Amino acid sequence: MAALAYVLLASIQVIMGAGVLALMMGIPSDVKASLLSVALGLLVCVFSGYLYKIMQALLELLAFWVEAIWGLQVALYFLMNFLSGALIPLSLFPEQMQAVLAWTPFPYLIAFPTNVILGKVAAVEFFRGVTLMVCWGIALTFAASLIWKKGIREYSSVGI
Repeated sequence: MAALAYVLLASIQVIMGAGVLALMMGIPSDVKASLLSVALGLLVCVFSGYLYKIMQALLELLAFWVEAIWGLQVALYFLMNFLSGALIPLSLFPEQMQAVLAWTPFPYLIAFPTNVILGKVAAVEFFRGVTLMVCWGIALTFAASLIWKKGIREYSSVGI
């Protein structure tokens, strides 16, 4: 629940910051943001926050078997930021890579919510994106549940 509150607050802060920038600098002509696109964008941000957290949780569940997962967490963090469009816009990637990435959960962490808020996503693309987000969320949650159940059966701790 704390993660959901964090995602909502962060999304609202980004939208408010973008609104202030838009007032100060004007809105670019290719941005078609509306109240509906911002509301749908907030909804998508909640879903993307869940995807982000469940991917982190999957990696953290490896702690049942691996002692040091910090390096893996840093690698996942970089990979998620790179493939989500946070570091480099996905439009700069080769078309073949964009086509492959569209089927992964990564673009739905940053690029998709951003484009929804900016009004750059058509209705068909929106429903396709949300459907993929939900499918990835279900699949990753199921995987995390399986790993948790297997890990908890094999877990043993030794105290000092």
